[in-house]
Formats: sequence, structure tokens, C-alpha cells
Amino acid sequence: MTRIPGAPGPDTTRILSGWSSQADELAMTTVIDGDAPQTGYLVIRVVGDLDVVTAPDLGACLGDCVADPRVAVLDLRAVPFIGCSALAVIDAAGEYLAARGKPMVVLCGREIRRSLQVSGVDRTVTVLTV
Repeated sequence: MTRIPGAPGPDTTRILSGWSSQADELAMTTVIDGDAPQTGYLVIRVVGDLDVVTAPDLGACLGDCVADPRVAVLDLRAVPFIGCSALAVIDAAGEYLAARGKPMVVLCGREIRRSLQVSGVDRTVTVLTV
């Protein structure tokens, strides 16, 4: 696995909240890198499919990014499928944060990157393929 310079590592993160669907199809964890509220990253790690059923939960997790001054990082490396509902949620969050001068970074594999490109979401967020 490639480590992005400055990205959270296992020794610098602490779990703030966790979420898992009843069907155990999706798991999200919010992690903060660094203790100072003005530095570091707010990382949301997603495991499982993002579709019409799980998109509202993703939106709720991304709501954590709005009030937090840290850089928002959405880790989708363990997401095998992303539907248009989840893409719309990510796009809206990216636009909202960009309007407030806050960047949003999405970490993903090639397949998810392609979905982000085709849908135009890559224009509102920074996409890193890892």
C-alpha cells in the first residue's frame, strides 16, 4: 500500500465515531489525524458498496466535515461499487466545502476514479488513485 505524504497513519489516528449498517454491507469510520483542531485530516473510511440505500448514511458522515476545520479525506479504497446516489452526495459535499474554502480529497482505486470522472465529481473534489 502506498502511503501519501502527510496522510494519517496507524500511529497518528484515533477513531471518533464508527457506523455500520444493519445488513453489514457498509462500514464507515471517522478518523482524525492530529490533536489540534486546525491541523491534520478528517478521514472517513468507507468499506462496502455505496448505492441508493447507503448514500444517506454517507451524507451523514460527510456532515462531520462541514464543521471541522481539517482537510476532509474520503477513503473509498475498499469500495467495490459506487452508484449515482452516492456520487451526488460526494459532489454536493465537495461543492459545499469548496464554497467555504475547504478542500475535499477522495482516495480510491481505478474503477471508482472512473465513476468520479464520468459523473464530473472529480471537478469538485481532488481525486487520488492509490
